[in-house]
Amino acid sequence: MMYYFFVCDIMFLYFFGDDVMQDVFCILKLTGLASSLCNALCVGAPEKSEKSIDVLNKFTENKKIDRILMYNPDAVALWIYEKYTELFSDVMLNTQLTLPLKTVMPSVTPVCFGTMYTGVEPTVHGIQKYEKPVIKTDSV
Repeated sequence: MMYYFFVCDIMFLYFFGDDVMQDVFCILKLTGLASSLCNALCVGAPEKSEKSIDVLNKFTENKKIDRILMYNPDAVALWIYEKYTELFSDVMLNTQLTLPLKTVMPSVTPVCFGTMYTGVEPTVHGIQKYEKPVIKTDSV
């Protein structure tokens, strides 16, 4: 069974596993994503990552998740999704879980992706502007 997870702001996630659950909608911090994805796969989270997202943990608990496909369309903020909702209809029709995540500042690609994959704030992972250095903290 394939799990589809849509995060409005930066990414789409596809979970591959056993069961299907109902849609859940809430607003949460981007820093909890790395831990939640690792929990779903039953692997250790990045060392300094923040607390995982409870609703995502509940979505994946007692499920056998063996793969996660992360699709990260750049610069898809919530306001874009809300203004052009019809353009996301194909994704939403195949999604069991929708979670808009609160981004970090500045909300530019390297900073957001650094947070997404490490589970920590920009001051911890070290990318605080539009640059492309190597992250020096543990990541997914």
